[in-house]
Amino acid sequence: MNTGSVALIIVVSIVFLFVLRWCHRCRGKAFLSALFAPLVGVPLSTVAFLAIALLLRVLNGFLSGFGASISRTSLMMIASLATALVVLFLVVLYCREQRSLSLVQYGPRFGPRYHAPSPKINQKGPLH
Repeated sequence: MNTGSVALIIVVSIVFLFVLRWCHRCRGKAFLSALFAPLVGVPLSTVAFLAIALLLRVLNGFLSGFGASISRTSLMMIASLATALVVLFLVVLYCREQRSLSLVQYGPRFGPRYHAPSPKINQKGPLH
């Protein structure tokens, strides 16, 4: 690996850590999520790339019957771009849902808040 690739991996990891810190509202959960994200992300992106590449090759075979085919290099570039978009979409969905789940656990501000053992104690207004 050249130094440009290593620098890109470091920058993406730091940005990903800050995004996870925002969505988890906790440094420890964000660090663990960033640490173990490749265990989910690499197989997911591999399967997505293979599925998209296979779909594009089938489509290219269909187009070659009409005399219009796309080069293999272009197909792999399109598959790579589509895979990146699919994975980015799934990351955005994960962060959005995790943010709403952490809102339930921690409240609208950063840091923990008090949780009473009974839900009625946290209610506003008269207790019945």
